[in-house]
Amino acid sequence: MTNTLPRLAFSVAVLWALGSGCGSLAAEPTRLTAKRRPPISDLPVPRGFRILEDESEDAYTGRRRLYVRHVYAGSGEPFAVRNFYRDRMPQYQWQLVNSVHVAGTHSMVFQKGQESCTVAISRSKTGWSRGIRVQIIIMPEERGAQADTRRP
Repeated sequence: MTNTLPRLAFSVAVLWALGSGCGSLAAEPTRLTAKRRPPISDLPVPRGFRILEDESEDAYTGRRRLYVRHVYAGSGEPFAVRNFYRDRMPQYQWQLVNSVHVAGTHSMVFQKGQESCTVAISRSKTGWSRGIRVQIIIMPEERGAQADTRRP
């Protein structure tokens, strides 16, 4: 009988710990922070993500950016990474044009000046369960897309 009370107290403590842990799973996604020095100065990258250089490319002429196609890998939840870009890109003067979530891939298009930036976020196909892949493409804005975003 003397062992019953400690076992009961232990069981209650374990159940309480499990119950409070479930509450945090239902909370909103974790807020990610940005790297201090991203590879491209006006393009935020979540801390802990690394560029996959073998899959990335960019081109410049003098001070003018021709295009960027960078691929980053890291861990986290896709919605948290989507929220990171949705919240951080405006801090670099990128305006959200549209956002779509289809079959596990989050795609957002941003515009700044004469450039458009597409951010595609998906789970890594390598089998790493928490692996996230982010592909970012920056290109000169097309004239037709520019006309659609102007106010009358």
